[in-house]
Amino acid sequence: MTFNMPTYYQLLFLYVDFAEIARATQQQIMADLTSLSIDNDRVEILHNPRLDNVKKEVPSVALLIGSVKAKADADVVNLVNELIAANIPILPIVPHGESFSAVVPEALHPINALTWESASAGPRVSAWLLRILGLTEKQRRIFVSYRRADALLMGEQIWEELTKAGFDVFLDRFGIDPAENFQERLTDRLGDKAFVLLIESPEARESRWVLHEVNYARKHQLGFLAVTWPATKTQNRFVDGIFEKYRHYLCDSDLKLRDGQTVLKDEFFPHLATLVEQRHAAAMLRRRRDMLGSIIQELRRNKLPFTQLTDWTLVVEKSTGHRLISVTPRPPEIPDLFYLDTHASGYNRGPLEFSWLIHSTAQYHGDRRTLLDWAVSGRKLGIESADKIVELVDTLTSSS
Repeated sequence: MTFNMPTYYQLLFLYVDFAEIARATQQQIMADLTSLSIDNDRVEILHNPRLDNVKKEVPSVALLIGSVKAKADADVVNLVNELIAANIPILPIVPHGESFSAVVPEALHPINALTWESASAGPRVSAWLLRILGLTEKQRRIFVSYRRADALLMGEQIWEELTKAGFDVFLDRFGIDPAENFQERLTDRLGDKAFVLLIESPEARESRWVLHEVNYARKHQLGFLAVTWPATKTQNRFVDGIFEKYRHYLCDSDLKLRDGQTVLKDEFFPHLATLVEQRHAAAMLRRRRDMLGSIIQELRRNKLPFTQLTDWTLVVEKSTGHRLISVTPRPPEIPDLFYLDTHASGYNRGPLEFSWLIHSTAQYHGDRRTLLDWAVSGRKLGIESADKIVELVDTLTSSS
C-alpha cells in the first residue's frame, strides 16, 4: 500500500556516456521507492533535460555521471552551471578507475563525489539521492544492542564499520561516560536513535540490559533489525513482537573467530550497511506516517478543516487563526524547530496563530529539555509528544 504524499520530487540524470550507470541507478531508485511504499509517480526522472523542463520550485537533485566527454560537453556544463545557480544540489559520480578532475566539470570540483565501483554501488547511490531529496532521513542513527560476554568484538566491529559508512552509532562501550547513570543514559540514547540493531547471539536473552533495550524498542515501536547468529536456537530468540522481516539470519560463511569471539567477516559489511540503510529508512518513514495519520484521523473526527502543505507538515484552518503542525520521528531538536519556524515565517494562506512540533518520544529531559524550552520561549511554537495528539486536537476544536 502506498502512502499519500502531496509533494512531487524531481531527479535529473546528466551524462554523455556510461548510460548503464544511469539505468542501474534508476532501477534501484524505483525498487527503493516501492519498498518504502512511495508512489513512483511522485518522483519525476529526467535524463539530460533541457533547462526549461526543470521545475525549480519542487525538491530536486541532479546526478552527474562523470566522463571525459561529459566534462567537455557544452550542454552538460551549461546545465550544471544553471542548476548550481538555482541551488539544486548535484551529486557527482565517478566511474571506477577514472580521475575525478578529469571527468567532472570544474564547477563541481568543490563537491564531494561517490565512486561507482560496480553495479553493487547502486543501493548506496540511490540511498544518498533519496536522502538529499528529503524522502528519507538525512540523519541515520543506530543503537547497537548486544551481550558483552559473547558479542563485544562484533559490537565494536559494527560500531566502527557503520560509523565509516556515515551512520551515527551508539555503543555503550564508547557512549557512556564514567559516573553517568547507566540505565538512564541507555534509555535516553534509545529514544534519540529510534532504531535498534540487535546482535542476537545465543545467550543475548541472558543479558538484562539487552532485555531492557529490546522491550523498550517494542513498547515505543522503534525501528528494529536483528542479526541472528547461526548458533542461536529458536527458543533463545526474541520472538514476541519481532516479525521475521526485521531479522537477518547470518550464515557460518559470514563469520569468523577472533580472540576467541565470533566476529563478522569484512566482506559482509557492505551488505550489512545496505540492510541497515533500508530498514532504517522504512522505520523512520513508518514513524512519521503513523504520527501524521493519527493527527489527520483526529482532525477528521473533529471535523476540523486542514491542508497538507508538505509530506510531513499540515495547517489546521480556523477563523481565529491557522495552526501549523509538523512531525519528527525522534526526540525534538533545534533544527526541527527551525524547520517549523521557517514554514511559519513563509506561510501566506491566512493568519497563522501557532505552530506545533509533534515528536515520537514519551519524554525527554536534562539539557535537551532546557535547550528546547529556551528555543520556544517567546515564540509561537509548541512541542508535544505523539501520545498527546487527541488532547491537542480536542484543544484546537474547543478553542474559539
